[in-house]
Amino acid sequence: LESCIVEEQDRINDKPLLIATSAKVCEKKTITFLQGKELIKKNKSTILILGTGHGLHSSVIDNADYLL
Repeated sequence: LESCIVEEQDRINDKPLLIATSAKVCEKKTITFLQGKELIKKNKSTILILGTGHGLHSSVIDNADYLL
């Protein structure tokens, strides 16, 4: 994941927006699908990180800008 983020950052000369999916609710990061759609439209690049049945590692959740 880190190499993907770095590669995209080099490509667009900016930090891509990171949105992860999670069943856990984080009050400050959790957004609706409609909010996510609007954020994706407004940003140069978005990396959507899809969770697994076992959940994403806490470091991935911590580094995500938003959670769906």
